[in-house]
Amino acid sequence: MEHSLTLQFILCVIIHILTSGIAFSDDKSKSAKIEIDEENVVVLGGLFPVHSKGPSQEDRCGPMLLEKGIQRLEAMLYAIDRINNNTSYWQFKMSATVLDTCSSDSYALEQSLQFLHYSCGPNANISRKVAAVVGAANSVVSASVANIFRLFQIPQVSYASTSEELDDLYKYPYFFRVVPSDRFQVKVIYDILLEFGWTYVSMVASKGEYGENAVQNMQDLIRNSTHDGKFLQISLNFNS
Repeated sequence: MEHSLTLQFILCVIIHILTSGIAFSDDKSKSAKIEIDEENVVVLGGLFPVHSKGPSQEDRCGPMLLEKGIQRLEAMLYAIDRINNNTSYWQFKMSATVLDTCSSDSYALEQSLQFLHYSCGPNANISRKVAAVVGAANSVVSASVANIFRLFQIPQVSYASTSEELDDLYKYPYFFRVVPSDRFQVKVIYDILLEFGWTYVSMVASKGEYGENAVQNMQDLIRNSTHDGKFLQISLNFNS
């Protein structure tokens, strides 16, 4: 139920983006463009980690991911079905073209080229042209495909990517998300430490952008603290 409500909200956000002609940069000509086929159907793309990352370049997709992949995929299809059966949302129908990212940025980038296949070139086909993309889950994957979608002015709305890097509207002008940035998570932890007056904390963080940025943000908050020099010391442990 939680996944379906989240994906239904994302689809409502996409409807708003497409119908309001939101401009994503100072160039007002680069606003979202909605294209409807002759049957009044809007095609949405979907990027989901149906499989985990594979062990090698030859075997690029690993075991199937039930909760983070299959359930989210089914939630999107269910949300589309709910919207299509409720004419109060808007007058068009939705369909979906969904691709597996295999939890890999390079694989997802290759897969995403399929979204562009019917948008330009000799194979352009409005009945299969993707108006917007839902995804991806992993922040690195979202950042990777966002660079392609930006070039073709395709709106992208993520349901799980939280990296602070994606806050950069200049770099990712067509990227949206319905989850808060990691910097808010760190700020909440910092406020809890202040509230309880703790003066020492040990942070265990994962290696990579998510964990390392969280530690850096916490250190910056501590360094800039104005609480009479009474604030905490921090010890670090990066867990691979």
